[in-house]
Amino acid sequence: MVPMWDSIGPIDTDIRKFSRNICDAKVFDSFTTNSKLKFLFSNHSLDTINWPLTKSWLEYNETKDICSSEKSKKEAFKIKSLDHILPCGDILTSHYSSLYDPQLLPVKCPICNNVDDTNQHLGFCPELIQPMYDALQEAKEILYNQLTSEINSFFTNATLSRDLEMLELFQPIIDNSHLIYLIIHSIVPQSLVDLVHSHTRKFNHTKKIIMNFMSKIQHLCYNVIWRRHTESMISWEKKHGVHGKKIKLRRAKRRAANKIRKKTPPSRSPTHIVAPPCHSTKIYDSRNRFDDRLRIHYYQCQRTNDQFVPRWIILTTSNYLHAGGWTGLLR
Repeated sequence: MVPMWDSIGPIDTDIRKFSRNICDAKVFDSFTTNSKLKFLFSNHSLDTINWPLTKSWLEYNETKDICSSEKSKKEAFKIKSLDHILPCGDILTSHYSSLYDPQLLPVKCPICNNVDDTNQHLGFCPELIQPMYDALQEAKEILYNQLTSEINSFFTNATLSRDLEMLELFQPIIDNSHLIYLIIHSIVPQSLVDLVHSHTRKFNHTKKIIMNFMSKIQHLCYNVIWRRHTESMISWEKKHGVHGKKIKLRRAKRRAANKIRKKTPPSRSPTHIVAPPCHSTKIYDSRNRFDDRLRIHYYQCQRTNDQFVPRWIILTTSNYLHAGGWTGLLR
C-alpha cells in the first residue's frame, strides 16, 4: 500500500521525515503568528532572522555537563526570553495578581519609573542605553579577536574592521528596531551570520563562531540588563510590601484549598471496566520443553456491561508479536 498525502500524490520518502517536516512547518507558523510576539515581528521581518542558527543557539549547551541545574536554568532563560515571558512586571501581575495592589498597576519599569515594565522594554530603558552601547563595543572587540585568531588571512585582517564598523548590530541604539533586540531575546540576526560566513566560507566554522559569540554577548546583556532589572524589581517589591512572606502565605492558602477539594467525594462514581473472562494454558513442544508463550482465549461476554476485546487487538498489541511463531496460536 502506497500512502497518499491529502489526495494530492503518493509519499515517496520516509514517513517519519515527511511528518517531521509537516510538524516543523506547523510549529513555525504558530510561532510567527503568536500574539505575544506581534511586537517582535512588527519591527523585524522574518528575513532578518537566521532561523537554523537560532534553533541551534536554543539547543546549544554552554556548560560542560550533559544534564545539570545550571544547564536547565540557561535553557529556560533562552526560551523565556524568546517567548517574551521573562518575569517582568506584566508577567508577574498577570500570574500573581493577588500579590500586587491594584493602585500599583500597571507596574512601571523599576529602573526609569516612566514606562510599563514589559519584556519589550528590556534593554531599551533610557537608563540602560549607554551601558548597552558600551557592551556592544566590547562584543565587537570579542568578535574581531575571535575571527582574526581563527582565520589568519590577509583578506580577513584587512577588511574585518571595516565590515564590523558598517554592521548594523554595532551602530548606536535608537529604538526597538535595533538588532540588539534580537540578541536580547535569543535570536541570531542574519546580517551577523552573513558577515562571519563571508570570512569563514564554511558553515560549520561559521556556526562555531556564532555560538561562542552569542554566549559571550548574552552574558554581557545579562549583566547589564537583567541583573540590574532584577535587583531594582526586588527593591521595588520590598518597598510596596510584596515580599517572600506574602508569597508563602498565598501558597499555603492554595495548598489548603487543594486539600479540601481532594477530600470532597465526587458527584458520580467512576465507571469500572470489567475485563472479560479468560484462562491460559502452558504450551510444551515435542521434547516436552516449556514455552513461555501463553495461549490466551477470550470468550464472548455473558453480560451486556462487560467489555469484549477482539482477538486482532490482542495479537497486534502483544509483547510476543516479535518473538516468532505467534501465528501458530491462531486457530
